[in-house]
Amino acid sequence: MTEEKATRLCAPEFADGDLAGWSEKDFEMERRRVVRSVRNLEHEGAVIGSAHHILVDDLSSWLGIGSPPSPTLMVSKLNEMGCDASLTHYGKPSFRTGASWDDIVEVALSLQPPM
Repeated sequence: MTEEKATRLCAPEFADGDLAGWSEKDFEMERRRVVRSVRNLEHEGAVIGSAHHILVDDLSSWLGIGSPPSPTLMVSKLNEMGCDASLTHYGKPSFRTGASWDDIVEVALSLQPPM
C-alpha cells in the first residue's frame, strides 16, 4: 500500500461543520498519523521474518545494564553494521533484527555499558 492510497482510503477530508468538532489542523494531524503508520509497516515488513524480536526493557535486564538502550539507536547501529533491523510499533519499545545475538549484545553494551 502506498502512502497516497492509504491517505485516500483512510484519512478523513476536512469539512466545515464537522460533527466531531475537528479543526483543519486535527484533520492534518490524522493524515500524518496514517502516513506514519504506512511507513512503519513498510519498514517493519522488511524484517518481519527476522530471527529476533527484542524488547529493550528485557535486553537491559538480561545484560545487567541499568536503563534500556534506545531502540532507535540500536536499529541505527545494527544497520550501520550491515544487519537488517527495524523498529517495531507495539506497546513496548522493541525492534526486530536478523543480527546475531553477539552483534546485538555488542551494540547494546556500546550504548549502555554495564553498571
